[in-house]
Amino acid sequence: MCWGASLASSIEWWLTVTLAFISLSITAVADTFLFFNGFHPARLFWGDTGSNDAGCFVAGLGLNGLEQRGLASGSTCADLCPFIVDASVTLTRRLLKREKIRQAHRSHFYQRLVLAGWEHRKTAYVEYGLMSICGLGSLIV
Repeated sequence: MCWGASLASSIEWWLTVTLAFISLSITAVADTFLFFNGFHPARLFWGDTGSNDAGCFVAGLGLNGLEQRGLASGSTCADLCPFIVDASVTLTRRLLKREKIRQAHRSHFYQRLVLAGWEHRKTAYVEYGLMSICGLGSLIV
């Protein structure tokens, strides 16, 4: 009985340390990307592949928190809200216009702000502010 409890505790510790390492790794990658690409002109391009992978990791960590730690489902949704809304609206808009969804475009909210005449720096600040608000909101939910 004690051996089983010890093994379960060791596994839980290993999972916690592993998840912490993955979380810190994603944070380090995102911070490095932000350092090189935070403002115009961009010096590093992540592309769809990099951003999709990062999004899947972040969503996976959020789902793990839901399952393993009983975190509120609203916190994960609030964290990812800017990305979910932007991708959903952009994709829906493109489908309704019968555009090829696998073709390059400039339809995301931040791209539309730049096309409307906003400076890249102002657009970046607005996006960072929105993400910060949603991140802080996830702590409340």
